[in-house]
Amino acid sequence: MDDQRGKTAQRDAAYRAGDTEAYSFARTNLKRGIRAAKRNHTLKIEECFDNYNPQHMCQGIQAVTDYKGTSNQPVTANPDQNYPDFVISLFAIPDKTDPVDFVLFSQRLPR
Repeated sequence: MDDQRGKTAQRDAAYRAGDTEAYSFARTNLKRGIRAAKRNHTLKIEECFDNYNPQHMCQGIQAVTDYKGTSNQPVTANPDQNYPDFVISLFAIPDKTDPVDFVLFSQRLPR
């Protein structure tokens, strides 16, 4: 990755300097580097599927699908609000008189 950034910087410097020969060489060098990096990445991913290790295959699938995973923390709108209250607020029933005002389902139950 750092090698590609260095090649990109060389190409940009040659472009800014106006040196067409150096720019052409740097651009060709960058294209070759990108092609090699793509080839290396492809081989790395294909290597995950060459053996019959399920964990290794799962990692390969996650790399191909760009799976990021989920956190174990529940997502809440307000960090001070606890999780059960948050879930209840998701299922709030709108009040018939004021469409903007929401009343919790537990408050609408007869007692």
